[in-house]
Amino acid sequence: MGAIIPRVVTEDSASGAQVIGGSFIINKGENYLKRTPSSAGNRETWTWSAWVKRDAIDDSTHQTFFSAGDGSVRTNFMFDNTGYTNPGTIQINYQAGQGSGPYSSKCRRDFSAFYHIVVAFDTTQATAANRIKCWVNGVEDVLGTNAFPNQNTEWDVNNTKIHRIGMNVTDGEPFGGRYTNFYFIDGQALDATHFGYTDPLTGTRRPKKLTGNYTN
Repeated sequence: MGAIIPRVVTEDSASGAQVIGGSFIINKGENYLKRTPSSAGNRETWTWSAWVKRDAIDDSTHQTFFSAGDGSVRTNFMFDNTGYTNPGTIQINYQAGQGSGPYSSKCRRDFSAFYHIVVAFDTTQATAANRIKCWVNGVEDVLGTNAFPNQNTEWDVNNTKIHRIGMNVTDGEPFGGRYTNFYFIDGQALDATHFGYTDPLTGTRRPKKLTGNYTN
């Protein structure tokens, strides 16, 4: 089983280094977390946010840090290590006839620190590139133009299918590392400013308390 350490969310402040008050550990291929919702939420609009720390790049083509769905239709958030020429790009993958899903434009190969990853999903948007947005450490990534979801598409995130942290739903492409300050917002597409801020003196990304009403 993964080790779980109580997290501490810090208040906003004007200075200080990155503060990650606790995390849970996923040992690659040995454990993962899972949940199957008893009822479906909004499958067109939601936000996923977490601090994620990778252990290493290894011989896995992909390292899936979040997955939802089943053997035929599923959504994966993963680090893509294909070819090892530009390892560690983030891919938002949908396995149901809409291509491989958009990629981030940068590789993520720092194993010494947490990445703050935010994915906002809103297929009600008329412009395809606005239907999935991704921020890493507070900076919006430029996602590739391939395979953005069709308008009003419902993906399997927030459906009554299995959701996993640390491995995809078909028992493959495991991830090893740490997570903390994990949030899932049902029914709203939020940007990274709702979950963290960048320290103006040190330039480090820090978590903050999520305040407000985020329910429909």
